[in-house]
Amino acid sequence: MKTKYNIKHLANKLFISTVFLLWSISGSSQIKMPEIPTIEIPSTPNVISFQSLNPTISSTPSPVIDTERIRLQNQQIIQEVEQYEKIRTQQERIKKEQSRSFTLPSFSVMAGTQVYYDAFAQLNRFDNENYSLMDAVFLIENAYYDNKQDFQKLKDNIIETGILLKSKMNELNYDTESNTAKNLILFQYFSEDMTLGKEKHKAFKYDFEDFWGVDDYSKMFVSKLMNTGAGQCHSMPLFYLMLAEQIDAEAYLSFSPNHSYIRFPDDDGNIFSLELTNGMFSTNSFVLQSGYVKSEALLNKIYMQELSKQELLSQMYADLAGAYLYKYGYDEFIGEVLDRSLELYPNNINARMYKANYQAVKFEYAASQLGIDPYNPQELQNIGYYPNVVKLLNEANGQAQQIDNLGYQPMPAEAYISWLKSVHAEKERQESKEIHQTLKATQKPAKKKIPKIKHDPKEKEEVKQKIFH
Repeated sequence: MKTKYNIKHLANKLFISTVFLLWSISGSSQIKMPEIPTIEIPSTPNVISFQSLNPTISSTPSPVIDTERIRLQNQQIIQEVEQYEKIRTQQERIKKEQSRSFTLPSFSVMAGTQVYYDAFAQLNRFDNENYSLMDAVFLIENAYYDNKQDFQKLKDNIIETGILLKSKMNELNYDTESNTAKNLILFQYFSEDMTLGKEKHKAFKYDFEDFWGVDDYSKMFVSKLMNTGAGQCHSMPLFYLMLAEQIDAEAYLSFSPNHSYIRFPDDDGNIFSLELTNGMFSTNSFVLQSGYVKSEALLNKIYMQELSKQELLSQMYADLAGAYLYKYGYDEFIGEVLDRSLELYPNNINARMYKANYQAVKFEYAASQLGIDPYNPQELQNIGYYPNVVKLLNEANGQAQQIDNLGYQPMPAEAYISWLKSVHAEKERQESKEIHQTLKATQKPAKKKIPKIKHDPKEKEEVKQKIFH
């Protein structure tokens, strides 16, 4: 009997296994379907001729009728006709199945999906290089809340914080035109307590509880960080970049295994890294010592690279797909969003992992519709009858192979936590302190503008009279 395929259950199970801290859901490891040997698609069975089945009848009447012989002949004819009909029916079924597309069931009938379709349409209207990250991030987060949240207050807060940070730079005598100084003030805002305007601002903390958002996906959100003062490596870098937009600072998002962080150029073009989850400057060696950065990953630039605005927008599409997947599961909408993400940034490792899982789900769904267990080697051979299903398997394996070729290596959660905490080691602390001091030392005081004195015309005439008389 054909078993009912629970696509949502499988989707959720696959999602949890692939959550990338969320770019998470990103996170993760892709499902790699077992490759099967080359299968010869069976040729059309020989059609049994009815003429060859007719008994030979003598033209000369037999005086004795052999009823038993006739009964056996008739029985043979019936059996062979039934066999032929069975083969013909099977051929028709195979022909019909070969033309099926096996599209995933849509979640469009479920409440809340329309807001994701609308958010996708709005992202498509963004200029790839000139858009507001604040608008993109809150567009995605609000879709998760069914567009029932008013994010204007948070946007106003970010704008006001930008103004106060500029004021703080003047207070500290920082050069407001220096990119180094702008990033220093942003780093201080994240890592130190400070007085900002009339408010006492507390340094942000890392939220180690459910930091990949497996139980509560909103743990990844910038809005959660702003409301609680605690976040993780998805929300903190995005918030940093949103504030960087407000003070016109040049800074970039970068990836490392299961992680994202900030990189920025100083005024001489040297690149520095900020680890916001621990409030410290970090080095390339710190990222590499995790042990999960392969040389192929560096060559293909999936890690330790500054994302352009277009590549960052690609990640926004991946975030939209991740949030939709968490609430609903895999359907064709996920594929459409991921295609757009990879169009903007083909080496987006998070989008690639989502796409691999999406293709794996499509293959498993197609196999289940045919009553084939894709994890049973013997049953798997039966997909050779169905070219469209073979194509789906090849696409799933192809996506998985592409991820391997990019240099991705799965990083267990335990290894990630251990690596993240290692930044507090004395060596890393000392390096961070030295980098911070060096950057501060290179800062030139802000240029003080000498205001021009405006004299009243009468006063000016009086001064002249005193001088010359």
